[in-house]
Amino acid sequence: MEIIAKNKVLKMNSPIITSYPVHANVLSIIDKNEKSLNWFINHYIQLFARSNEPEECYVDFYAPNAWRANPFIDYQKIDVKYVDELWFDIKEFIINNINEGYYIYMYLNGYYISNFWTHNKFDYMHDTLIFGYDLEKKIFKTADFYGQNTKYQFNEVRFDEIKKAYKSADLSNMVDLLEGIILMKYNDYEKYDLDIDLIRKTLEEYLCCMPSNLSYTFGYRKDIYLNKSDFAFGLNIYDVLIEYEDILIKRLEKKESITRYMRGFNVLKDHKILMLKRLNIINKKFKNIKFNKIINDFHNMLNYNKIMEFNILKSYVQMNREDFIKVKSNLCKLKKMDEKFTEDLINIL
Repeated sequence: MEIIAKNKVLKMNSPIITSYPVHANVLSIIDKNEKSLNWFINHYIQLFARSNEPEECYVDFYAPNAWRANPFIDYQKIDVKYVDELWFDIKEFIINNINEGYYIYMYLNGYYISNFWTHNKFDYMHDTLIFGYDLEKKIFKTADFYGQNTKYQFNEVRFDEIKKAYKSADLSNMVDLLEGIILMKYNDYEKYDLDIDLIRKTLEEYLCCMPSNLSYTFGYRKDIYLNKSDFAFGLNIYDVLIEYEDILIKRLEKKESITRYMRGFNVLKDHKILMLKRLNIINKKFKNIKFNKIINDFHNMLNYNKIMEFNILKSYVQMNREDFIKVKSNLCKLKKMDEKFTEDLINIL
């Protein structure tokens, strides 16, 4: 197929949360209005953590997969073998689909991406969103975690880098969450309302540390659904983070090298950001006077979370045992604050 356009860039928004690409990418595609956000408001409440491997500090939202289940996204899942058989060059495949209005979501090897944090260091497969191209500059527009601080941001990646990164992507030793190449297009869904019953039910599951009984067919991750005993849910994720701090303290006492993983704490922060958005939307819709106290209490929890973030940064810079103990204490208090807040919110809804 002849490519006429010299460049094309699909619309991208700044996502409200950025802890993982699977969340940030879909939020970047959908319009930034309450109608589009309601799906996330309804579903992004429950959390899970890998309790059998606390040293990884892995925490994430336990929600239906956003690109599969969100009504504002039309998607197609394409087998990599099919793409390789029918397309001589992955560049042409990407450009033609962008011309058709599709965002391309695929795994790339960060070793070959010049602004990726593992560039020329070691192989690292990561899910990247491609949303534009420029034939004159010979670059793709992408979204992923770039730079040494690994922040979610938009970037320009050369055609030759994308080709190498795609060809060398080896998923044999990891969980393939995409199971192919995902083509996504924004769907201007007519109406999607808040589901207070679902919000209340999921809050109760969060409070009781119970996962939803919904399965992979509803968009939930199959690897978690089939191995629930390996994970902690709801308020119990704080216990996994506390155990992680204990591991760091022991390593510090033994004078071992320490690498502090922040993604779990970033998810905790994103969880609070979405909760504040949820409270404001519900309050605006129902105008319950009791919500004023709930929102005030939640702001107190947000402020305390900021104190913990400062202590985390301080502990990493100074490597002082007392600072790690402070973070552990902060987590214990945050869990109690979160428990009280969740109970109060359930009683009002």
